[in-house]
Amino acid sequence: MTVRQTISKYPVISAGEENKLIPNHRCANLKPILLERLSYTPHDGGSRTDWPDRLVLACHKTFKGHTDVYGRMKWDEPSPTLTVKCFSLSNGRFGHPEQDRAISLREAAALQTFADDYVFYGSVQEIGKQIGNAVPVLLAKVLGKYILANHN
Repeated sequence: MTVRQTISKYPVISAGEENKLIPNHRCANLKPILLERLSYTPHDGGSRTDWPDRLVLACHKTFKGHTDVYGRMKWDEPSPTLTVKCFSLSNGRFGHPEQDRAISLREAAALQTFADDYVFYGSVQEIGKQIGNAVPVLLAKVLGKYILANHN
């Protein structure tokens, strides 16, 4: 499944907003400087390497590693691996492919193949940890079926 196939169905929200009709469709708020940086990050896979020099963090001027931080996901590719900080732009390629925000918790859950009616509880950080530490639901299902079929 691609990012588009998985999350394009969710309504638009802005950084720091929540859609009250869809459980956990909320995303972290972003400081103005992060919103400005994200505005320079091309849609559909752009990265921090596209920012004007004045917006590049000092640590990125001398260190070329961790190229996925502050990046956007690509619509027509699988999701990058999600971590406990999957709601945070500065911790991976967790930027929405076209909206100027990080992915929402619901979008992260969908990428981990949780059903839309599965509700997580807690703060953004607590829910991000639950989602990022989870084994994708469909992977667990396939693995479970394999174990049951081959180890009886």
